[in-house]
Amino acid sequence: LPVAVRSDWLHNSNDSFVHSHPAQRFEGISPLVGDASVSRARTRSGLKEIPELLARGPATHASVQQQLFANHNLIGEVVLPDLLSACQRTPPAQPAAVQACAVLARWDRRSDSDSRGAHLFREFWRGARSLPQVYRLPADPAQLLATPAGLNFADAATAARLWTTLDEAATRILRAGLALDARLADVQRPAITDEPIGLHGGDEIEGVLNNLGDRAAPGISSRGLRIDYGTSYVQTVGFDERGPVAQALLTYGQSSDPASPHATDQLRLFAQKRWPRLPFHPDEVAREQVGEPLRLQRP
Repeated sequence: LPVAVRSDWLHNSNDSFVHSHPAQRFEGISPLVGDASVSRARTRSGLKEIPELLARGPATHASVQQQLFANHNLIGEVVLPDLLSACQRTPPAQPAAVQACAVLARWDRRSDSDSRGAHLFREFWRGARSLPQVYRLPADPAQLLATPAGLNFADAATAARLWTTLDEAATRILRAGLALDARLADVQRPAITDEPIGLHGGDEIEGVLNNLGDRAAPGISSRGLRIDYGTSYVQTVGFDERGPVAQALLTYGQSSDPASPHATDQLRLFAQKRWPRLPFHPDEVAREQVGEPLRLQRP
């Protein structure tokens, strides 16, 4: 099996082991372990964002947490310039698509709580990503971070499909009674509760490290985007002079009982980007105790 030990960094985004680090090379690995393909935009995001993080200084709890919850939308960054250029150069005929162009021109290219238009881009990309020859620059294994990129508006057939896809995405949102420029947190909510808990984060297909999805019922509806998948247990772990320091969230809650206050308490912390420190030392465990100890004894 592939093994890598490094003193700088490694990453895993559920893709090929080949892309755990740009400088890492593996020899003689059986193809049964996997190939060198990249099937997830999120892998590209990791390879791009980790060096950006480390370029600002040594990794800390705060810097890693900030990077993860910055919610950069990689696909938005690499395809939106071509889309907006086409909106100006050859505007679409469909009124809803024209409105969408105006909203996406103001979008901050993040999937953050206050990002306006992030849900519109996601609905557009849900359909556009599977169009034949959709990219202006197809995937090139030798340029993993730079490709695929852009949108193929030079091809008339592809351009027509892109405008139709944008119009259909905008129309679905409007028919659902939602604004095209709504805040993401006003649209994206958890599926496990009807409490108005607005969520930050984006779908894996958009290349957002903080990955949230709607697998059971994909797509937007009058209930917005109801999230049932993605960032669940998230943690940063380091060490201080006393030992391990772990800050973590069990996003879906400690309890599966909807009536329990612990069903959504950590979901609210996630929405606020607050990372509690987990108790490790005896004094911390005693301070955080919420019930009587359960002692197990052998008969």
